Parts: sequence; C-alpha cells; structure tokens
Amino acid sequence: MKDLGQSASTSQRPVAYQHLRVEETGAEAIVFDSERRVYHLLNATAYGIFQACSGSNTIGDIATALRFQFVAPNASVIIEDVATTVRELHEKRLIRFIVDYTQHSVQQELLDPSELHALSVSDPGMFPIIVAGDRVLLDKSTTWEPHVGDIVVYSNEGGHPVARRVLSVDHSSQPAQIVAQADVFAGPESPICGDAIMGRVVGIFRDRGVQWIGDLAAPGQGAPDESGPDDPPPLLQQMRVLDLREISAEAIANIAAVDDVSVVLLSGKNAHAWSKVDVRNAPVVVEVPDTHRVYTGQTELLPGMAPLLGQPISLLVVGQLFLTCCDPQDILDTISEVILCGQAYVNSEEAKHALSSVAKVLDGDITVAPRDHIRWAGESILGPEYVAINNSYPLISIGPLTISERLGDNVRDVPLLTRGARSRIPTEARHANGAVRSK
Repeated sequence: MKDLGQSASTSQRPVAYQHLRVEETGAEAIVFDSERRVYHLLNATAYGIFQACSGSNTIGDIATALRFQFVAPNASVIIEDVATTVRELHEKRLIRFIVDYTQHSVQQELLDPSELHALSVSDPGMFPIIVAGDRVLLDKSTTWEPHVGDIVVYSNEGGHPVARRVLSVDHSSQPAQIVAQADVFAGPESPICGDAIMGRVVGIFRDRGVQWIGDLAAPGQGAPDESGPDDPPPLLQQMRVLDLREISAEAIANIAAVDDVSVVLLSGKNAHAWSKVDVRNAPVVVEVPDTHRVYTGQTELLPGMAPLLGQPISLLVVGQLFLTCCDPQDILDTISEVILCGQAYVNSEEAKHALSSVAKVLDGDITVAPRDHIRWAGESILGPEYVAINNSYPLISIGPLTISERLGDNVRDVPLLTRGARSRIPTEARHANGAVRSK
C-alpha cells in the first residue's frame, strides 16, 4: 500500500483557540481575540487555512489538500506557503497544536504548556461528558491552578490516565492536595498530589473535531456538590462511535437523548436500558458479545498473524478493515467471526467470499481493492495533479473527499474507492504569503 501526502505530515494538528470571534467580510475574515483585545485580518487563503485548523487535520494534511487545489510551479511552493501561514497563525495565538502521545510516554516533563495534548481515557468515571475511548485535550498552562469543578487527569497507581472532577483544593500543603471524584461513582477518592496532575481537561477530541468542555457540560453539571435533582440529563450527539459497554444501566437510562451517532456499543449487562433512551438518530446499535474484540478507526490485519494469535479471533470493527494483503486462507485462519459496521477491503473475489462466510455486516459492505493502492485519511482534495502522477493506483479515501472542478470530466478517469462525502470546490487559487495582518 502506498500512502500519498503523509510524508509531510507531523503528529501536530492545529486548532483555533475557543475564545476567538470570527466575522466574515466577503471571502476574507476578521478574527477578534477577546482575551488580548486584538483584531486580525485574514485574506481568503489564510481564512481557508484557519478554517481547516479544526483539530482533525495535521499540517501535512492541509498542505497536501491545498497542493491539489492550487495552481503552483511545484508542490513545495504550496507546502512552504501553508507552513508559513500556519506558523503566523500560531505566533499570533490564533491557533495552537494538538499533540498526540502514547500512554507509556505520559510523563509530566513531556508536556509542553503552550499546546494541547490528546490522551485516551478508558475509565468510565466521567460519563457522560467523557465517554470511554475519548481522547481528552489537556491544558497544562504554567499559570493554571486547579479549581473546584475542574476536570483533571492524573496517573493512577496502575499508571493509567484517569479523569476526575475536583471537589476541593488544600493550598496549605506544598504541593497542594486535591480531593476529586468521578461523576458516576459515589464518594471522594484518595487525595491527589498537585504535582501528579497531568493537566486540566478543556475539550474532547472526537471524530468530527474538537468539542469544548464548556459546550458539553449542561447547566448545573459543574462541581458535584453544586448539582441538584433538577439538572437536565445528558444529550449525546455528533459522534461516530458511542461506547457504553462499561456504563451502568442506571446511567444509560438517565441519558436524555442520542442524536447523530453512527454506532452505539452496549454490553449484555446494560442493553436492556437502551429502550428508555430517546434515540433520535442512531442507525446502528450493537450488543457486543464478551468474546469479541472491538476495533475502531482503520484496522489492518496482515498475513502470518494467525500463529501469533493462537486461534482465530472474534472481532467487531467500526470503521475500516483492511485485508488487502491476506489471501482467503489467511482470513479464515485469523478470523472466526467479524461484526462489521463500516467498510472491509479484500484483494480478490475469493477473499471476499472467505470474509463473507465469517462476517455479519450491520452497516457498509465488503469491497475488492488491489494490494497496491493509495490510501488517504481525513479531509482530502482531489485535483488533476493526482491523475497525472498516480493514475495507475486506485485511491481509497477515508473521510470527506472534495473533488476539484479543475478535474472536469477527467474525474471519471480516477480509479476511486471512497466512503467519504464528496463535493466540488471552486478553481480559484491564491498563495498564502503575507496572509495575516493584525491591528
């Protein structure tokens, strides 16, 4: 499999500060920084880059997308212009970066206080604000001090990141001692040393971008001692996967509504409570067997895994399952059953038949794709340059794919396999140099 456009990517994803106010003036925009009381004027190109700084796209993703949109002497010109504009936006504190790091590297000294840090939290204690599997965004500003009602993350005795709400802060000891508790568990937990706090949770990074804590918490959902019986139950919306397997039946029954959620995962212990929820738009609801492993995102199984696994596995896949390197027997040796909520890719009709024999497709289908293909993830733009350079390789697009009008009728010549939304974009192009002006 060949991966186009990812070589320029970094692990950093820019996202706009939440306190900014934006007013469009034609194709341009005025951005007001309410904290610093400064206005910034962005031209059309800079505003387009600013809008792409949603937290979902890396710098490389944005540069690659614009590379196929703009008419430029060469790709390096676009990449350099985009990188320059992103740096300007960052220097003017219009954006900051979301930086991923793996659980085993969670160390206090690794946290750059000027950026946000995305960390997966599997503990269900802060449901419904934080759902198991969410990536929380941590702010570790040097001027921040914990306050009652804040949601903080610390590393528990097992070394796993845990999110809890602050109940009290004792500043008489050095460092400060913090008492916190989970929203769904009764009673405070053991005091936490202030130095053990990894950061304050300011947002949740989900599939459709960043959701800020201030927007997620319903009125009255501040500190637990401030909430009352009249607080509104939670509304869960705009999520690709809502994993409720570790949530109690009582907590599920208290959900006000679920809207615009692609897949809901339940367990045998709480599935009976789902009938009490106001489900407005959740097309796929799965009671996950205890025997099944759950994979979300883009999962790829390779030949030779069967001996390592010991026996075929049962799995549930939400997203994409790539088996393009596996022959039919590899598939049967590796998978005993798969529940599919998304798209599976295999390399032949025989492999498709083998996977179909062990698959239960709840949503999506199984598609034949060659072993050699180009795979794009996230938001992408398809322009005529792709046809000229890579027409011999089929394109698998995961996520929204915008098709440039400059392709014209040539779009029919692109071997395209996509599950993302498709739209068309205008042909005009501008360079990004000097694109940000401040007042």
